[in-house]
Amino acid sequence: MQSSLHTRAPWWLTPICALIVLFLVAPTLVVIPMSFSDSRFLTFPPTNWSFRWYLEYFQSEEWREATWVSLRAAVGTTLLATPQGLASAYAAARATAGHAPWLRIVFLLPMALPVILCGVGVFLLYAKLGLNNSLLGLVLAHTCLALPLVFITVSAAFSSFDFNQEMAARSLGDNQLRAFRDVTLPQIRFSVVAAAILAFITSLDEVVVVLFYRRRSERHAH
Repeated sequence: MQSSLHTRAPWWLTPICALIVLFLVAPTLVVIPMSFSDSRFLTFPPTNWSFRWYLEYFQSEEWREATWVSLRAAVGTTLLATPQGLASAYAAARATAGHAPWLRIVFLLPMALPVILCGVGVFLLYAKLGLNNSLLGLVLAHTCLALPLVFITVSAAFSSFDFNQEMAARSLGDNQLRAFRDVTLPQIRFSVVAAAILAFITSLDEVVVVLFYRRRSERHAH
């Protein structure tokens, strides 16, 4: 009976998934040997091996400070986007049939806008609020960009979650927050962790909005 309830995936699915992952990851892995090149230009394979670029990076105070700012912004974005995306996905999953599609549209709107338009909006808003060239402004802008990814990832977990378990916990005396913490969250924790990683990577990778409002604000100051 137990074997009939669990169906095994087709044998060909594993190699296909492995090829897809290799196709997506391989271009990134090429950067690693290229970083040990002694050439002034990007070449693969490197003609001469050297730690030249690593030495220049660690000897440059400007690069180290930029890295530190990027890491702080990424951590701040993760801490803001993850709980907000989790709460948004939970609200959309528990919403009535008529309201759920509209909630999803609202939460996914940042993905529909070009990044350059986000940069324009960020600059105009931050100019009024005095947040240009600030870490708080950077974290808030990156949170807006990372929030849809968190929402999508956690929503996928909620789509297969049985909310009757949470209702059973509430019927036994738990309030909604405690039932979510003790019953729902442990079962979707891997999706939440994946969403947090996506938020961190999104912030670490995003430079268009930062360069746009930073350069515009510097010109405005001059």
